[in-house]
Amino acid sequence: IALAVHLFSLGYLAEEAAGTVIDREVLLQGQPLSRPGRQGLYFAYLSAFCFAMLGLVQSGSLFLTFVFWELVGATSFLLIGFYHERAAAGAAAVKAFVYNRGGDAGFLIGLSILLTYTGTLSYADLNPHSEHPGLFDLIRGSDGEMRIDLDDQLQRTVVFTHRDDTDWLDRASGTHRLMPYGLLVTAGLGIVAGCLGKSAQFPLQGWLPDAMAGPTPVSALI
Repeated sequence: IALAVHLFSLGYLAEEAAGTVIDREVLLQGQPLSRPGRQGLYFAYLSAFCFAMLGLVQSGSLFLTFVFWELVGATSFLLIGFYHERAAAGAAAVKAFVYNRGGDAGFLIGLSILLTYTGTLSYADLNPHSEHPGLFDLIRGSDGEMRIDLDDQLQRTVVFTHRDDTDWLDRASGTHRLMPYGLLVTAGLGIVAGCLGKSAQFPLQGWLPDAMAGPTPVSALI
């Protein structure tokens, strides 16, 4: 999809390859705005966006997921506001940025809870029994609590236990920690809030219609 968007952009923004671009949507003293073409800058932003998306889906920990997610947000801001001389484009970029920061606040809360109780944000460590550990496998199949075991080599192992697992609760010691299920759900909801912001789903969908102020290929890629 990204390749198709890049190829389409070559034609759609061909005028940006010129030394001077006349933007008739921006008037200065009654005259259309004349500015240098910036095709190279556009493709730099577009490629950075694709790099961030590839890093996002390849990341092996929640921390790297968050880092690449922020890079997606930054490049989205730059692409939506590509025609920043236009008031609508500048406002749309800021609106998308603010909405996404709201979702990211929930994401940070989720990360903080998981890191505090597990000491790790690695998908492999958080999902030791999963064949393909990933973000949404954290709470799948669990209806109780999470515990962190430390073996003789002090390697962390995260194990989900049911609420009625009294045998484990009775023998809890300094090498075992109990994570209340309510906090696990809170962490999950926080991470979902980040997803809602980035994918423009209710109640954080307000930025998406305004994002059309950017070049059309950008809307297609987002």
